[in-house]
Amino acid sequence: MAFADARTGVAAGNGRGGFTTSDGGRTWVRSRFPFNSRREVQLDGAPGLITESAFDSRSVALSDDGGRSWRFLAFPPGYEDAYAEPGRGGTLRLSADRVNHGYEHYVSFDRDRTWKRVRGLLAEVAPFAPEGEETWAVEKRADGVLWHSTDGGRHWTEVRPRPPTTR
Repeated sequence: MAFADARTGVAAGNGRGGFTTSDGGRTWVRSRFPFNSRREVQLDGAPGLITESAFDSRSVALSDDGGRSWRFLAFPPGYEDAYAEPGRGGTLRLSADRVNHGYEHYVSFDRDRTWKRVRGLLAEVAPFAPEGEETWAVEKRADGVLWHSTDGGRHWTEVRPRPPTTR
């Protein structure tokens, strides 16, 4: 189950069926999904956008209307483990494993109309936190470098010296 906002949400059912709500879960309408929800379903939601990332290893499904209709983003052959993570204001992070090359990460700030590849050290940053203009992330390495963005993740600054530990 995922909610895009306080009122709009989607819940996986079985097979190609599921349910959507537009009143905060008080009532649910049966919906037909373009993916099989009998397998693992990974729904994520943010205001105005719901994603499903587990139905196909190279594709992700996106819904702008609370799960009533879906569109797909697919990586070309040679990619697997595709994952989409929605954020506020139409922000969307898309990742996939380019076989024998490692993961590639992309970010869109306009609901997937345009994309920017996140390269270098930031390609290993998690979690991506597009919830506002100020964003923090910790790099997935042993030293756990801290990164900071003041524009919702468009530009990043490595925080040095590292902040002191707290008890």
